[in-house]
Amino acid sequence: MRLRENKVEFTGPSDGSRKRPDGQVLNWKTINLADDRHGLLPFFIEWRSDSVHPSKDAPAKCTLDYFEILSADPQELASTLKRIGIDFPVQRSDKTRLRAVISGPKGELRLTS
Repeated sequence: MRLRENKVEFTGPSDGSRKRPDGQVLNWKTINLADDRHGLLPFFIEWRSDSVHPSKDAPAKCTLDYFEILSADPQELASTLKRIGIDFPVQRSDKTRLRAVISGPKGELRLTS
């Protein structure tokens, strides 16, 4: 596993589940990083084979138009991302945060952590 090879501490895998409004139960396993930089770094999820992946029946026509990671130390965060297998630029900012823009049939949704 890439996390172990790169000496990135993590917890899991841990089982998880939830019941959807239609009564169907989704099941998964997650791995969480010991230090996720206050939510800037991802967790990893594996959907169980007995669960329908949520993207299979999600509402259509939504797109992720923009995604940005901001950090006071962008080089260090970008280096950590690469150690877990993610090559993504990090922008310099005095405030650490994530920003995204999602477009859908009802318009645009802007999110900031």
